[in-house]
Amino acid sequence: MDGDADVDFDDIDPFVLGLTDPPAYQALFGVPAALKGDCDHDADQDFDDIACFVGILAGGLRDGDLRAIPEPGSSGLAASSR
Repeated sequence: MDGDADVDFDDIDPFVLGLTDPPAYQALFGVPAALKGDCDHDADQDFDDIACFVGILAGGLRDGDLRAIPEPGSSGLAASSR
């Protein structure tokens, strides 16, 4: 998000700027916020991208990984809570 080709804590403020003020992000970085912050690949940067962005920051996910994770069924949720 900050244009230095890595994902680290320096990307948090630009990510938030892209969410809250996309025109300001584009004025500062020269590209639309969705170009860098669309982690779930639905053609925009919005609050649905936050979990994926946090996962990338934590090192457990790559860009787009959340698209491949299915929602758990109710039986799976019940079994995991025991």
